[in-house]
Amino acid sequence: TIAYGRDAKNGKDAKIKMLVQSAQDRILRPKERDDGTVDMRDLGDIICVKVGDPLAQKVPLTEGIEGYSVTGTPIEPKPGEDISLKAGEGTILSPKNNDVLVSTKVGLPRLIDNGMEVDEVYKIKNVDVSTGHIKFEGSVIIDGDVAEGMKVIASGDITIGGFVESAIVESGGDITIGSGIIGRKQEVESVDVHDIVMSANIKAGGRIFAKYCQYAEISCADLRIENQLMHSIIDVENSLWVGTEEKANGKLIAGYIRAGTSVSAGTVGATAGSTTIINFEKRLSAYKEQLHELDERQKAESEKTNELQAASNKLKKLPADKVDQEMLTKVISTYKHHAAQLGEILNEKEQLEETIQDYMQSVYLEGTERIYHGVEMHVGDFHERTKREYGPSKMRYKERKVIIDPIVSG
Repeated sequence: TIAYGRDAKNGKDAKIKMLVQSAQDRILRPKERDDGTVDMRDLGDIICVKVGDPLAQKVPLTEGIEGYSVTGTPIEPKPGEDISLKAGEGTILSPKNNDVLVSTKVGLPRLIDNGMEVDEVYKIKNVDVSTGHIKFEGSVIIDGDVAEGMKVIASGDITIGGFVESAIVESGGDITIGSGIIGRKQEVESVDVHDIVMSANIKAGGRIFAKYCQYAEISCADLRIENQLMHSIIDVENSLWVGTEEKANGKLIAGYIRAGTSVSAGTVGATAGSTTIINFEKRLSAYKEQLHELDERQKAESEKTNELQAASNKLKKLPADKVDQEMLTKVISTYKHHAAQLGEILNEKEQLEETIQDYMQSVYLEGTERIYHGVEMHVGDFHERTKREYGPSKMRYKERKVIIDPIVSG
């Protein structure tokens, strides 16, 4: 008979499992009443946790399974890495079970590394001239609307049941808007984008969601607009998604969009000769800045290396009795150090150039139903503008140009 061994199976790392949804997820999937309708009147009840509510749970590491060699010698597995559950402000480890984090107050749960914290919450029906502006350290919940000219600024999440008019809303976390964002109509596409000041201005450290949006300036990590996004100036760190959670089936009409990874919508552009500009320059600018720094460092190291090389050659040409050996050794060792530095810089440059190429090839704009005439996509120095209407298509960068490919449904 043939003797077989069995590999040891390494253990799994401990992980943290969230037991509550984020405010944004709760609002977007609210509890239905018995008759199937959704009650949006008191958002606080929907999205706040109460004292004692479980928030997160640690799933312990596993030790793994022992293996054995052909001769039967045991092979020890490597256990998983441990992590400790972190009790942020407004939370404690449950006295009944130290692997569960519970809330110590009524508030809004927020994710932190390896745990959660519960934010203080400021609740209000509407924000208008009668209430004044809101500035709050924590999270803000507004059941109704934010009226024209008002400001809402919070360090945590901002959740708005109704709509936002020409107002300023700024959040350190996510912003969720139950209805839409409606700024004042103005020229957007025919004006230099740097000269435009929009009346509605929405900024978040995290994600932003709204049902629809027009004539607004938005800046955040990720943006989802459910139905229609028109004539707006958008700056997203990652992706813009216009549509339902499952499918990018909304309308993206005109405007100026700076994105980090991708832009997806059902239809992009519009029939009435408007311009829609999608630009993937932000990350490229940062990469180019890094390249420039490496170039400067390379120049400095090259000069240094050349100087030392010349000095060492000069010393080597001297008659043997005139050579200061200590000096020569020092020059050669310094030369080697700088030459190694130069090698490292060249290596870093090569890697960065590869990263830039990979990035340029990864970004895209997709219209899952159609892309109209007058849609421009810029990737670094390369760009393309559609001159006709396309069916379901994807615009992307390939071999030094921006191309338009049909989307083939599989």
